[in-house]
Amino acid sequence: MKKVSISVFTVFVFFIWVISFPLNLTGKDVLKAKVIEKQGEKKKKKFPVFLAIGAAAVVTVVVILLVKKKGTGEKGPDPLAFEWMEIPAGEFLMGDNSGIGRPDERPVHAVYLDAFKISKYEVTFDQYDYFCDQTGRSRPDNNFIKARGSNPATNMTWNDAAAYCQWLSSKLGKTIRLPTEAEWEKAARGTDQRMYPWGNETATCDFANYAQCNYNTISVGSYPSGVSPYGVHDMAGNVYEWCSDWYDPDYYSYSPRDNPQGPASGLGPVMRGGCVGHEAYNMRTTFRQYYGREWGSHNIGIRLVME
Repeated sequence: MKKVSISVFTVFVFFIWVISFPLNLTGKDVLKAKVIEKQGEKKKKKFPVFLAIGAAAVVTVVVILLVKKKGTGEKGPDPLAFEWMEIPAGEFLMGDNSGIGRPDERPVHAVYLDAFKISKYEVTFDQYDYFCDQTGRSRPDNNFIKARGSNPATNMTWNDAAAYCQWLSSKLGKTIRLPTEAEWEKAARGTDQRMYPWGNETATCDFANYAQCNYNTISVGSYPSGVSPYGVHDMAGNVYEWCSDWYDPDYYSYSPRDNPQGPASGLGPVMRGGCVGHEAYNMRTTFRQYYGREWGSHNIGIRLVME
């Protein structure tokens, strides 16, 4: 069944027509009105009552439409509902084995991780804005970004992301946190040491949103051809993703084998995955980058892990 769309302007025009009804009478109608007027005061009083009721009804409709227009017009997805992908326990080889990576991506080393769940998509503006509204925080700017909604949330600092995880944990009754760098890499490449989440095939705009495609983010889940072996979307391009680890370029030379948590300190938090403004090289599953803990960027978003 088709939805009937009534604009606020249409209702307003109808309202004006109703209240101006007496002004639209023809000469013959005026004579009839005078005859009716002479038939008694009782009938004369009915018209203002009818007009008042009609006007009140129209005003009510206008108010309802304005309220809808201020929001989304329809109920959107639950901002506390996330899809989680199971990453099984086991060992994988972490680091660049292609020979084109930077020194901080080596040496390749074995890492064992316990099973964990990671969000299928990056956190969206809809989800993060809800957190801001509920906690009295200012919503992050969407400068350089044309849309909010289902686009990945950006311009939050690492500290903001940590606060969001803590708030979500209290709402969901589960521990919600940022992924470690090792968890992120395994979720992105699996156990076969692939260069990109989709495999070793050359990056194109069929797989991810990066500099060769456009310079604006796009709704999460828009590149099903680029999913990781575990069905996780957008782990290459669109926006970088904060990890929980500090960045140390030499960390791989001394990191523990089992469930590494990153160094105790470093240059800044790690971010992974590349972004819409960068080339395919940065989208490789082993590429490492960092940013200031108290800085936000239109190129950085977040993905969640649930324990």
